[in-house]
Amino acid sequence: MEDIYRRLLSFTRDGVHCYRFDDGRVIMANQGFVDLLDLDCRPDDVVGKPLRDLFTYTEQEGMVRHLLEKAGEIHDFEYHFKTLKGDDKWVLHDSFIADDPAQGGRVVQAIVRDITFRKQAEQALRESEEKYRNLVEGARDGICIVREGTLVYANRQLAGMAGYRVEDVVGKAFVNFIAPEEVAKVKAAHAAVLAGARDTVPLETALRRKDGGRADVELSACSATYEGQPAVMAVVRDMTERKQWERAMREAERLEAVKALAGGMAHNFTNFINVIRGYATSIGDNLLPNTNAHEYAERIVDTTNHALHLTKRIMSVAEVAGETAPARIERVSLDAMLSDITDLVGHQFGARNIRFDRRDRGRMPHVKGDPEQLLDAVMSILLNAVDAMPRGGTITIDSVERRIPRPRMNPAAGGGTFVGLRIRDDGVGMSKEAARRAFEPFFTTKQGNTSFGLGLTIAQRTMRAMGGWIDLRSRPGAGCTVRLFLPKAAEPEAAAAPSAAVGGRGEVLLVDDRLELLTMMKEALEKAGFAIHTAGDARSGMGLHRQHGGRIAVTVMDHMLPDDGGKRLLEDILERDPAANVIVTSGFSRDYVRGVLPMGAWGFLQKPFEPQRLIGSVRRMLGEDAEAGDG
Repeated sequence: MEDIYRRLLSFTRDGVHCYRFDDGRVIMANQGFVDLLDLDCRPDDVVGKPLRDLFTYTEQEGMVRHLLEKAGEIHDFEYHFKTLKGDDKWVLHDSFIADDPAQGGRVVQAIVRDITFRKQAEQALRESEEKYRNLVEGARDGICIVREGTLVYANRQLAGMAGYRVEDVVGKAFVNFIAPEEVAKVKAAHAAVLAGARDTVPLETALRRKDGGRADVELSACSATYEGQPAVMAVVRDMTERKQWERAMREAERLEAVKALAGGMAHNFTNFINVIRGYATSIGDNLLPNTNAHEYAERIVDTTNHALHLTKRIMSVAEVAGETAPARIERVSLDAMLSDITDLVGHQFGARNIRFDRRDRGRMPHVKGDPEQLLDAVMSILLNAVDAMPRGGTITIDSVERRIPRPRMNPAAGGGTFVGLRIRDDGVGMSKEAARRAFEPFFTTKQGNTSFGLGLTIAQRTMRAMGGWIDLRSRPGAGCTVRLFLPKAAEPEAAAAPSAAVGGRGEVLLVDDRLELLTMMKEALEKAGFAIHTAGDARSGMGLHRQHGGRIAVTVMDHMLPDDGGKRLLEDILERDPAANVIVTSGFSRDYVRGVLPMGAWGFLQKPFEPQRLIGSVRRMLGEDAEAGDG
């Protein structure tokens, strides 16, 4: 029997050995034990040697001694050590301690199995899993596994596309994160993959974001097995940028057509209107003033001037459509601009029961932009708001400031501090789909032929050209909020109040019987730094000129004041001061006005005129360098 046991020990590949517990000297060892330790000797050669001399002692070996001392036996204890040749070995250890009088005390009988290969395989598997986990977690595409309709795995990229964290989506039904209008299509594709109808499904769809928005994606799915059960693995690619690029290309093509149409129309209209204005001016110059025929001719000239202004706006549509309209960037006062709009359309809006609610009047920051283009953009938004409130309502206007490092709506703008002019109405609102398409060319929610769907498109493009953008939020029945963002400008230094000699210029007297024109001239010259007096008729003008005497540096007067007042006022001024600075304004030609008014060195300004032309004429009269010509 002993011979049988000896032969079993010699044939087993496990390391079987016995050693005295007190001093660790080997009593018996088989060939498997010698091979495990990579020793170049026979089993009998290790008998009598301490275990410490046969391999590099480790803390785990010390743990074996501790466990034997405490429990008397050890089962399936894994530990590693180094052979004397420096190789790492992992073993599975089983042993027990017993009394042996023949050996003079306690002995340990142990079986040690070499599991180095298994450990190396496990380590390789862990490293492989870690490598693929890092690959999946670091992928730019979203990756997920769906089992029984539930997301059992999702990487960070997928969760981020929908605005969530991974822990917020795992364990939830996958349809919770699909845009409602896309759920049926995605469910059908999911069922087809599970049924084995097709392995891969390339599908364009959309995720429902946490903020209620929509993320366009392309989804590819295939069948898989997860924890022994059928599942679907999907790769989701964010298509938002590509969709934006495609929409931009379509928008550019549409706007190119608008450019060609608007440009051709404006060119032809300008030619026709100039012919009409030329003939009307000639007729007026040959008619007696203060007659019906003369008045009709003057009205035709005024109407053609308005038509030419509208034609310029058509040209601006063409320029913006082709992205060639240069933006004249300067500091713009939102307060002043809104005051101009209120003066311009306030009474018209009031007639439709529309009320303005200015929340921070007088406290709005200045922005960097083109004042005319910004005014047009704001007017487009206000007109849309009015159309959305057919029974009247309130338009609330205020401003917000935001520090935006990377503007998502206009990446070319760069980061910085932006001011958002917020315009809110309490109208009918619009659906999510309509709000999403609001800036597309030719898209409109208005019925009939009242709109071409270009107002918001052009407003958005002009705002981006100025370094800003527009965003829009709306819900059916809850009105609409539009924010126009532009870079914040430095606030102007407080200017001293106009005095009798601002900049050494003196005072300006304005005389005109048209109140709206008188107001425009007064505001323009005051902004340019002049002190202003105004009069609505010749008698008042004479009184102011006499009262302020030599402080009146320039008089700007209309030649067609009531009761031949223009002639009488000019005569009165020149009689007292033949060298007085006087600018006569008129819708008639310079030659005609020269023929009916007293001779003198007075200047002439043709109506209609822009504020800058007026300022330029006054400055030249004072011998200053004009910033703008008078045409």
